[in-house]
Amino acid sequence: MNCPEFEDPILEYCEGAISPAGRARVEAHLAGCGECRAYLETERELDRLLARSIPRPALSPAFGHRLAVRIAGERPAPRFRRLPRVLDWIGYLGLAFLAGRLLEQLPHAGDWVALASLAGCMAFGLWETGKALRSNYGHR
Repeated sequence: MNCPEFEDPILEYCEGAISPAGRARVEAHLAGCGECRAYLETERELDRLLARSIPRPALSPAFGHRLAVRIAGERPAPRFRRLPRVLDWIGYLGLAFLAGRLLEQLPHAGDWVALASLAGCMAFGLWETGKALRSNYGHR
């Protein structure tokens, strides 16, 4: 395949698991690339062959109900709503402590600029880490 950047999107397209924008991008590419059209047809043929050769498992009539009961009985995963805020405050306190310790030991003005740069970088890092944690744990 001469278009490796389209290999995964074509597979997603074949499975119907692609976004509308991705679908349009793949279809536009397929319109002008015969090799990728052949690749798509090969994948579709493989899917058809596998669907015919692998039998569907027989499920009992009560399977759907038992599965629904089991899902309903599962406890939800714990959500760490306060963790990002605690981590933010630990970071802020650590930054303040470090800044205080460094300020005690700096006799020269040039060092003040370096300290301000360091503190700014650390504050930005803490801010971004807090945002990442909040988005990963669903806390806004």
